[in-house]
Amino acid sequence: MVRCYRVDPADRRVTADFPSPGTRPHGLEWSAGALWSADTDSRTIHRIDPDSGEVLAAAPAPDGTEPHGLTWDDDRLWFGDERARKLHRLALSEVTG
Repeated sequence: MVRCYRVDPADRRVTADFPSPGTRPHGLEWSAGALWSADTDSRTIHRIDPDSGEVLAAAPAPDGTEPHGLTWDDDRLWFGDERARKLHRLALSEVTG
């Protein structure tokens, strides 16, 4: 099982941990008060409550893409697609559930 860990940068102490919602996360991003995860196996983008680990919303990556990496630009998530060698973007509304 893959886990997500929150670490205090001051002393490197783990302050929270929870199971990843997927089996192969290939990107994490913090934005809009949530942790976002791109899972390559399920080809899904998850919005996660950073305190409980609860999945708040999930959306399939478009066009059967295989998401790798995540970044944020105010209202969109961007990720790379390894197979197609392209960048994709998702509007926040597509992953807010």
